[in-house]
Order: sequence, then structure tokens, then C-alpha cells
Amino acid sequence: KQIGVTPGSKINIKINSKPYKIPFVNNFSSVPIGELLALVAGGGYLEICVNQGNAQKILEIDRDEKILAII
Repeated sequence: KQIGVTPGSKINIKINSKPYKIPFVNNFSSVPIGELLALVAGGGYLEICVNQGNAQKILEIDRDEKILAII
């Protein structure tokens, strides 16, 4: 709610000009195993993750790469 997005809605992100539509959820189990998701982690940061996977590998990005999130 602090970022203006409610659980269940989609967040549009762009990485290296490639668009993604990712569900914003409260927990990992809200999406199937292997699926991308976005959530606010314990530190208050928006995280792009994969349920039981590796978002860095799936999205083919490097650490500290810029991600444009359209909320």
C-alpha cells in the first residue's frame, strides 16, 4: 500500500528495453513455482523475485542493473 499498489495487481517493469508484467503479491506462495513476482521485503524495498528460483538468471541481468518500474 505504501507504494500505491495493492496485492494482486501487476507491475510493469522494463529491463534492457524488454517489458515484463509482474504480479505484486504479499508472499512467494502467491505465484506458481518458477514464476516472477514483486513484493516489498522486510527492509521496505521493492524486490523482483522468482518463487523458488533465481530472477537474475531468468531476467538475464547483472547485479546493480537498472530496472524501470511503472506503478
